[in-house]
Amino acid sequence: MIQAINDIAPHSQYVEFLRHKRLGFIEDVESVVRALLNDLLNEHFTGNIFELAHGEIFSDLLDMAQHLVDNGYFLAATVVAGTAQESHLRQLAIKKGLAIVDNKGKPLTGDPLNVELSKAKVYDLNMQKLVTAWQGLRNDAAHGRGANFDKSQIQVMIDGIRMLIARNPA
Repeated sequence: MIQAINDIAPHSQYVEFLRHKRLGFIEDVESVVRALLNDLLNEHFTGNIFELAHGEIFSDLLDMAQHLVDNGYFLAATVVAGTAQESHLRQLAIKKGLAIVDNKGKPLTGDPLNVELSKAKVYDLNMQKLVTAWQGLRNDAAHGRGANFDKSQIQVMIDGIRMLIARNPA
């Protein structure tokens, strides 16, 4: 039951409650499960479970990118951060009912997804421009053209992608 609570509502008040209790009493865990279930059924739980799961996955990738940049692996950090961004754009397009494949059935890449999300007013033109810039950094890094990247440049990218994900949960 404890694992289910962690899976459904990571970083929530339910997990915090269990963290501060001695877990020798099944009644404590059962009461938390009942409270969480009640909140889910009555739509009092803030955030969609799928959005939370996607956020955790993308956060893990960005944490990995942060570790890489902190250790001087700027190209790798950029590629990993760009992967988190493109994956998030794809999930955001799905959430908004936008196409994620072209007319031949080929998956759309980051740029067309970015354009479609901006056209659909999921985010504004300024965010579209930032996403385009981060995609450019990612593509340069993936093709070995990022010899002049520095830590601050990649840090801005990682922080910006975190902001994009926080403002536009998928």
